[in-house]
Amino acid sequence: MNIIKKFYNNLSYLIFLLILCSIIIDIRLASIAIICIVGPIIYAFSTKKHGRRWCRYACPRGNFYNVVGNNLRNKRQLPKILKTVIIRTIIVLFLFCMFGLAIYHNYDDLQDFSSSFYQIILLTTWIGLIMAHVFYPRSWCAVCPVGSIIDAIEYKKKDN
Repeated sequence: MNIIKKFYNNLSYLIFLLILCSIIIDIRLASIAIICIVGPIIYAFSTKKHGRRWCRYACPRGNFYNVVGNNLRNKRQLPKILKTVIIRTIIVLFLFCMFGLAIYHNYDDLQDFSSSFYQIILLTTWIGLIMAHVFYPRSWCAVCPVGSIIDAIEYKKKDN
């Protein structure tokens, strides 16, 4: 792994922390996090395989959970029901409905949109931290909506 990739892989959690702390400067900066939603999906469409490589190596949130959960000794397995396509689809639909409602109600006001978006980020971060404490550090990654969409893209690519 070259030095730039290694540096990014070890410190990408700082990007996530900067997004979480961005509200101190201006809540509108929280909307930058949309790059972490759209970027990996575009990457999955543009590569022939390895669409989930983003999740393993580049995801700032996943790296954040590695750093935070590194001291936790919990290694309990995630219940299999949480890894099912149905549950992951429900999570994707729920979060995208929340995101869609935020856009619908705040399409003309970036500050309100960013505030709604930030609340979604904060909610999922807390859920991920609880999961990291109960199970293993990156257990959120197993149900992450972006990862689920990438998996669906990869599955469709295999069919074609």
